[in-house]
Amino acid sequence: MRLYIINLLKRAANKIPGLYSLLMKINHWWEAIANISYFLFVYTLRNPIAKNHAVQKKSLEIVMLVVSDLRIDPRVQREAQALVLGGYQIKIIVPDISNPPLLDVPLDWGPGIVFLPIQLKAANYIMSYPYLFGRMMLDHALQEEPFAFHCHDLTTAIIGLTAARTVNSRCVCDFHEWWSENVGYDISIGGYVAHSGKEKKIFQLAERLVMKYADSVITVCDSIAKE
Repeated sequence: MRLYIINLLKRAANKIPGLYSLLMKINHWWEAIANISYFLFVYTLRNPIAKNHAVQKKSLEIVMLVVSDLRIDPRVQREAQALVLGGYQIKIIVPDISNPPLLDVPLDWGPGIVFLPIQLKAANYIMSYPYLFGRMMLDHALQEEPFAFHCHDLTTAIIGLTAARTVNSRCVCDFHEWWSENVGYDISIGGYVAHSGKEKKIFQLAERLVMKYADSVITVCDSIAKE
């Protein structure tokens, strides 16, 4: 039935100029609203929130959340290894976008670091507005109960805050870049472009949320921290 309706709408769109574009925009916004609503549901109807909430955990486990090709991104490796030297055990939840895939050719960053690669499609959310609400990432994060979630970049920060609140863990948000002032990849032109107004606004809102509720925030330089 669903496929029939989709084909029917496509045929209608071909006959009415601009209809297909309108339908895609409606679908785009509907998916965005659905994702935001899901996170708000989990975030607001679980445990009460407080910025400095008490975390009664003796575990020294850190769960990192990241969307990156870890074979060519040494930032995560350096931080994971530094935390191991500090006595922590590290798990890394990451969509398997590495080349070759982690499931085929595993990475080895030494003892105390375990990779939990998940399906490639778990990264799809970063390619469509509002770019921050990955339900598959959240579902996997909620299977863990670490001392803290360590979120790499804004793309995983809201996921980490939601998971941390739900399982009563701490949350550290690590901004490798100033996301709202950065650029994004445009598939249609195959290159990077400045964020549009709506993109910048949602990123700024998310950054303010992180600064308010994360237990700790790491930035790449002092000037970004001041901003």
